[in-house]
Amino acid sequence: MAFVRVGDIHSIGKRFDATELRLGALSHRRSVHFKLSAAPLIKAARVSKSRTRPDTNTLTTSCGKRPYCHECRRAETICLCSYIKPFSSVHKFGILTHPSEAKKVQNTGYISHLCLMDSVYAEGTDFTHDAAVREALDDPKRRSFLVYPDEDAADLTNMSDEEVLEQFGQGAMFWIVDGSWSTARKMVSNSKNLKDLPKVAFTPEQPSRFRIRRQPKEFCYSTIEAIHYILKRNHDAAVAADGENKGETRDLFPKEEPFDNLLRVFDSMVELQISAKQARIRQAAQGLED
Repeated sequence: MAFVRVGDIHSIGKRFDATELRLGALSHRRSVHFKLSAAPLIKAARVSKSRTRPDTNTLTTSCGKRPYCHECRRAETICLCSYIKPFSSVHKFGILTHPSEAKKVQNTGYISHLCLMDSVYAEGTDFTHDAAVREALDDPKRRSFLVYPDEDAADLTNMSDEEVLEQFGQGAMFWIVDGSWSTARKMVSNSKNLKDLPKVAFTPEQPSRFRIRRQPKEFCYSTIEAIHYILKRNHDAAVAADGENKGETRDLFPKEEPFDNLLRVFDSMVELQISAKQARIRQAAQGLED
């Protein structure tokens, strides 16, 4: 069975031992003892999303207010806008994100949408009546495929280059279900317009680069990694066919393609998250020392 990570999963963070902290209560001139866990301090900057966006460029968090980028939906300290280089592709993508997944700072579905020109992005649990989704599905110029691991899913990895071009060469529409395994299954089950789509999956050849989340299996991919894989597989098949037609051999050092920036954005997101977490740990440790 081919495995493909159709969405991101809940992060499993480490718990920190409670540390005894002693503070002098100046107003009462006595000492107060209590235990403080470092975990809440590390998680304190988690964004609390409201139904309507604030008028200013700040977002209220449990730590107060901090600058917030509404374009990439991340705090300005971990903003990804400078890394994103939107590009167009023969193949199009529809990214269907579960509401709980959309709230996570590590979510890669929306970031993928910002990178992909002409992509369809929708949040919800049932897309049967979603206007944008229905319009894209009804496009007679494109055949839609659901990226979802199933027994009858076509495996991109094991398909020959000729088969890949025959199936997807004219420009396919790939629908990515962005959520945990359990929410993804429910989303597909609820959405009548997705159930009967032909399914496609792949077998990752390398482990996921998602170092800030523990994947259910080593070779489960995030949404942005899955999209990159699909684009690269189709691109490699086209290059191989073109080379054979011209009697050329495959280039051992292929040039970087626009879709390769997806992984650069992803790696930057991971690094920024790690740096921000380390900074919060240092700040928490300094507070304990003081």
